[in-house]
Amino acid sequence: MNLSVDVILRFDGNFLVNDPSKVKKPNDNSDLPNHFPLLDRDGKVLLPASSIRGALRSQAEKILRTIGGECAACYPDDKGPRKACDTVYSVSDIERKLCPACKIFGAPGWRSPIEITDFTPSLKGEGSRVDKQEFLAIDRFTGGGADGLKFNATSQFKPTLNGKISVDLAKLVTAGVGGWAMPL
Repeated sequence: MNLSVDVILRFDGNFLVNDPSKVKKPNDNSDLPNHFPLLDRDGKVLLPASSIRGALRSQAEKILRTIGGECAACYPDDKGPRKACDTVYSVSDIERKLCPACKIFGAPGWRSPIEITDFTPSLKGEGSRVDKQEFLAIDRFTGGGADGLKFNATSQFKPTLNGKISVDLAKLVTAGVGGWAMPL
């Protein structure tokens, strides 16, 4: 059984997920912007599912470490007190090898029970207009403009993005997460 929720994100300012393939490279004197929004194939602004998943996982790990201490969630870069979770090769490995965050958000060999779609504008015409802003980096010692550090960003202003988050409840049970992760 799956639980699905349609999510609407309304931004009240500029929105940007940078697309590094469409920006000016270092020492490039072209007219390309320094930051440019990631767009879908229709040219509309896009918030990828991976960005939402990463933000949710990061917050979940902070909560786990606050409640259960530093070792309550693994550190995927192996720089924390609990190394990254081992690869799962069978269902019996899940309980023994995975921390709570990996049970919910996935790990090598274990696909997450949470599915997230990309977030895109649903209204016709929305998400295709972008604005360009000019910036100047401030020198923190002098308080003035830093030499040679003028840059710009092209972004979407006040987009409304729609996506969906689904949870496979049977897979949560398989992961052995118990009641703490089960939606009400």
